Amino acid sequence: MTILEQILAGLQQKFAGVDTAILTRIATKKAEGVTDETKVNSIIEGISFSDVLNSYGDFRAGDASKTAVSNYEKKHNLKDGKSIENPNPNPNPNPKLEDKTDDMAAIIANAVSAAVKPLSDKLENPV
Repeated sequence: MTILEQILAGLQQKFAGVDTAILTRIATKKAEGVTDETKVNSIIEGISFSDVLNSYGDFRAGDASKTAVSNYEKKHNLKDGKSIENPNPNPNPNPKLEDKTDDMAAIIANAVSAAVKPLSDKLENPV
């Protein structure tokens, strides 16, 4: 059993129910440069639940960053920060933009009216 596997097994025992991927990242980080198996227990004891939470938060932030970059590239037709040539460019991508704006204004006006109506009814007809 390697040092990494020992640390991972200890973390899985200490933090039962925590996702294995999170514990694997922590174990990989902690196992770097460790050659003495006697230090495994002290390494495991030195890891607190806040370390697990921080690792999970770092993972989520990194994942969110990658997703944001990917979405931005798709939206702006980019790849690795460079423009992708469109073989069939559309000279007029939004021909009915003004119609959509009018529709949006009507939708917003109707929503506000519907939200305010119960309040105005109460003010006009107090119980």
